[in-house]
Amino acid sequence: NGAGGSREIGVLVPCITISLYPGVIRGVEDACGEAEYHVVIGSYDAIPAKESRYIAEMISKPVAGMVICPSFNSSQSGYHQLLDRGLPFVLVDTMVDGIDADLVSTDNFWGARLGTRNLLATGCRSIAFLSGHLSASTSRERMAGCQAALKEQGLELERRRTLEGPFTEEFGYAAAQRLLGSGAKVDGFFVANDPITVGVIRAIRDAGRRIPEDIRICTFDDPDIPPLHRVPLIVVRQPRREAGRKA
Repeated sequence: NGAGGSREIGVLVPCITISLYPGVIRGVEDACGEAEYHVVIGSYDAIPAKESRYIAEMISKPVAGMVICPSFNSSQSGYHQLLDRGLPFVLVDTMVDGIDADLVSTDNFWGARLGTRNLLATGCRSIAFLSGHLSASTSRERMAGCQAALKEQGLELERRRTLEGPFTEEFGYAAAQRLLGSGAKVDGFFVANDPITVGVIRAIRDAGRRIPEDIRICTFDDPDIPPLHRVPLIVVRQPRREAGRKA
């Protein structure tokens, strides 16, 4: 039994609609259902103050333990509340700097390395890397994997072809548009976060380029692409439900 005999597990995610997190929640539900625990879910919109408030509410409820998917900007303060109270918690996907905690994650370095190898195998040699904020451990690990695959072929990830920003379609569009309009040669995109991918596809098409004939794309997870913009992609899929279950 958890804190005070509670049979509830708290789950916090930055955004309940981004493709990674529904699968994680389902995995948590699978494990909790088998153990006759209930799940309490919070979506904190990548707002650190809201995340800390949810954690405080879960502690006061109290829940028996928590599964938390941190964001790129998660604050240590909420996690110190958990450590001070001794409430069990497990992180999924992303680490929080300065917090010593168990983490369930896919091998982001290896996934990005494999994805980039696939781009290279199709003939791409001028690959751009787009990701959400590099303050997120997942973004940094995926960039390192991309760099490693390029190095194997005697290539490098040039600074001018490396862009980070919000985890949004709008950032993907603006970043790809900037690269394609700068005169920099780009024949492949490695997109580290799936919400960015839809914007990249739109920018490539608006620039009069074809996918995959002129430019190929590799992306993590499954971007929600409208039918009008669907194109062949190389996709690195994470076992999201398994991650939630293990957590």
